Amino acid sequence: MANIRGLTVFISSIRNCKTQDQEQKKVQKELAKIRAAFGKKRVDGYSKKKYLWKIMYIYMLGYSPNFGHMEAVNLITSTKFSEKQVGYVSLSVLLIEHRDLLRLCIQSFKNDLMSTNEIYQCLALTAIANVAEQEMAESLSSDVQKLLLAPHSRNFVKKKAALCLLRLYRKFPEIIQADSWAPRLIEKLEGNIGVITCVMSLLTEIVKNSQKGYESVVPQVIKLLTKFAITRDCQKDYTYYKTPCPWLQVKLLRILQYFPAPQDPHLKTRLFEILDRIVHKTEITKSVNKNNAEHGLLFEAFGLIIHLRLASTHPLQNQAIVRLSQFVSVREPNIRYLGLEMMSRIAALPGTLESIKRHQSTIKFSMKDEDISIRKRAVDLLYAMCDKTNCQSVIADLLDYLTSADFSMREELVLKIAILAEKFSPSKKFYVDVILKLITVSGDFVTQDIWHRVVQIVTNNEETQVYAAKTVYEALRAEHVHENAVKIGGYILGEFGHLLQEVSTEEQFEVLSAQFSTSSPSTKALLLSTYMKMANMNENLVDRVSKEFKKCRTDADSEIQQRACEYLAMSKHPDKELMNSVWETMPDFPDRESALEKKGRGKSRSTDEVKSNDSESEWSTSEESEASSESEEEEEEDAQESPQEGYEKPYWDTEDAARNGGTADSVHSSDGSDQDNSSYEDSDSAEYSAEETPRTAPTAKANTAQELNPPQLLDLGNMSSFGSTAISRVASSPVHAPVHAPSITQNMDLLSNVLFRSNGVLYESDVVEIGSRMRIENGHICKFILYYGNRNPREDLKNVECKVLSSVGLNIQIKPDETFSVGAKKQIPQHLMIYCVQPFETYPEVSIEYTMFGKVTSFVLKLPILASKFIQPWQCPMQEFVATWKQIDVSDEERFPFKSKTPIDVAKLRKDFEGLGMHVHPPMQNSPGTIVMSFTFHTANKRSDGEFLSFRVLIRLETNQKVNMFRATIRSEHRQVTAAFKYTLQQLFGAD
Repeated sequence: MANIRGLTVFISSIRNCKTQDQEQKKVQKELAKIRAAFGKKRVDGYSKKKYLWKIMYIYMLGYSPNFGHMEAVNLITSTKFSEKQVGYVSLSVLLIEHRDLLRLCIQSFKNDLMSTNEIYQCLALTAIANVAEQEMAESLSSDVQKLLLAPHSRNFVKKKAALCLLRLYRKFPEIIQADSWAPRLIEKLEGNIGVITCVMSLLTEIVKNSQKGYESVVPQVIKLLTKFAITRDCQKDYTYYKTPCPWLQVKLLRILQYFPAPQDPHLKTRLFEILDRIVHKTEITKSVNKNNAEHGLLFEAFGLIIHLRLASTHPLQNQAIVRLSQFVSVREPNIRYLGLEMMSRIAALPGTLESIKRHQSTIKFSMKDEDISIRKRAVDLLYAMCDKTNCQSVIADLLDYLTSADFSMREELVLKIAILAEKFSPSKKFYVDVILKLITVSGDFVTQDIWHRVVQIVTNNEETQVYAAKTVYEALRAEHVHENAVKIGGYILGEFGHLLQEVSTEEQFEVLSAQFSTSSPSTKALLLSTYMKMANMNENLVDRVSKEFKKCRTDADSEIQQRACEYLAMSKHPDKELMNSVWETMPDFPDRESALEKKGRGKSRSTDEVKSNDSESEWSTSEESEASSESEEEEEEDAQESPQEGYEKPYWDTEDAARNGGTADSVHSSDGSDQDNSSYEDSDSAEYSAEETPRTAPTAKANTAQELNPPQLLDLGNMSSFGSTAISRVASSPVHAPVHAPSITQNMDLLSNVLFRSNGVLYESDVVEIGSRMRIENGHICKFILYYGNRNPREDLKNVECKVLSSVGLNIQIKPDETFSVGAKKQIPQHLMIYCVQPFETYPEVSIEYTMFGKVTSFVLKLPILASKFIQPWQCPMQEFVATWKQIDVSDEERFPFKSKTPIDVAKLRKDFEGLGMHVHPPMQNSPGTIVMSFTFHTANKRSDGEFLSFRVLIRLETNQKVNMFRATIRSEHRQVTAAFKYTLQQLFGAD
């Protein structure tokens, strides 16, 4: 390249350009010259090399030359090294997006891989790794494997082959089969250290996905660690600051963390010797490079010690804690950060807290560090090391730090303090004091879950009620009271204020009414309920409370208005016994795991501690997402609704919104939080609004065994399709033997209504009504609930069963998965966990079957799940949208016209798309009828870096209102994704 004078002159001329216009003119002139030269019949090899180097340089400047590709393809078949080199380099740079041309190169790649020239082999391996195209991987992966395993291959070829396979495996894991491949690959862990290092990178990536077949790597890894760490036998070229190949030792220690401790006593003893040597012999020196190498080894050894889960008395574990305590107090911020993080992981092991608690003062000092990442790790460690013995001191430290903590940390810090106070506080009184202190110090960051939990604990612990009422009363007398304190005070004084002997109800009413005018509408609604409770217990307050109700009858908020009117009528009701029954103290809450602890576990879970065993193929079923759903299943069990009376107004049909269209109701939750956990209940029986109190109405006892003991979710796997059996109306007279009814079809209008909403009616007849509600979490999980409502006032709906018929692209799990019954005028929920595995172009279908009056009725129900349910908005400026649009291959584009069944309203369309979770860009001045959208489509599969696989999707929708037509152009990063959203658009807008 240095000898090509024309290239040197061209680069110099470009660098001497003083303006952008001068550069563009020179580039255009040079491209025209090159195009004319390539147009000649014969171009010598030297000229081809020169022109292709120029084209690559122009490409690197940001221009897009659209010619010269065939010359690059031809050069890789040359027998001259300099020409072949240019061909491979230009191929890697220019042809990545040209799949058709890459197919022409496959045979040339194969020829070079099979040749005896090692240089040609390395050029081909480098190009394959850079391009990593699927067809190329399928055709050439076996040849790359042969180069790696062949005994006659040179070491530098083996290294290239191992790294090339690593690149291909990360994109296409199915190219490597463990059964025939593992033993021969493990054999390569002997000999040249450079080859071993590259092979270890490949092995670690494979084992990260699946350890099956690779168990024999453990003895070989321990043998290598013995060689490097104990005998220190290593070539001088691979010794770094007197440490034998530390980068390879790190890989060896890391791969052991994917396997259980070895069962062979000799291997286990040798492994402990290695770890003991690393932990004891690592010293801090003045050489920064040596420290970095040895600290990398040391922290990886700590990770392996944690993975082995040794006994609390084991010397290795104790020594690890001692060494980490030294790192927590060093000046170097990176080492201190790693020490705090590793100690947090050790604190999760049983029997380690006593050793860690000795260093509490040192850890507390780290919370004052200038680096926020170190402060966060110190808080995490204090949280992890807290127990009943040091609870008060840890909470005091965290409360003290809360006053000066960064705003980005305060919400999580408040949650941690609330969890610790609930789990380890010596008394419930201490817990109440801590929460009120939290509200005083940082009330804006106290979430609704926290004060709800306070109410639950106080209600369920009778010995705490008087103290809590007295404490909140004193808190409400302060000059400045946070609204969360008003909420807690309003609820507790309303329920237990009458227990205070030294404070009259009138005084309690005064402190609450002083806060009424400055409170939010939701808090005012709660206080109105408290006023009514107080007036019901003290007749002297009736007149004063009635005045407050009269003032609120004309309030702008409809909830306050309704409560004021209803409570005013109740305050004048003559039947006092009835009113006492209505306003009696709320019953205890059911015993459940704290929602705060679940939330805390979700926030504090470290991805470094999770070892993925899944296949990372793009469209393979993600087993880990199914296995990790245990906590989600627990949440669903907590939200399991019991059969309720009052079926006339279903939960999903509030104010007939589902039938009358309503507003577009987005079902996406960006933070994974529960947007609406209120259970299905009779709203008239609730004394406090569902929004402002953690209580649901008392539920009736379940009348089936399945409700009392819900079964585990099914692993559906591959289910065969069933025939479409349907029903007609059932007769009123019972028969002795079950009879199947004739077929009917689903009302598609009902299905269409739910596509833009999170809830609605899917099916209805004279006998049964089936509603739905869904919530999307993490982008790729749909929590879907079917509500079965029995309209018959006398007969039960028996043997109700739901089975999956078709779930292409989805993994659907049903709970309960057995038959159940629905009582007369009652309803039962059924939970479906739906994971998006890959793009799909059809509705999932389930078969519903039930028996009534002895007749068996069954029908097929399409679920309102399209690819648009698994998206989140990608908010990008229009310039970035255009740049991304141009980068996507045209072959991944879908452009199609379709006719709308309803008149086109561009403004309404924009709102509909926003409601679906798409980012809708502002209207374009030159084309106001065109809608431009961008969003991210999420799946439950994982990439090699552990992140969930997702794809950006760009849509340009042109409208013609005169003829009621659309023309949609869709581009995405994958062809199947594009096809899925073509189908989705057609379904959403009723295309003909």
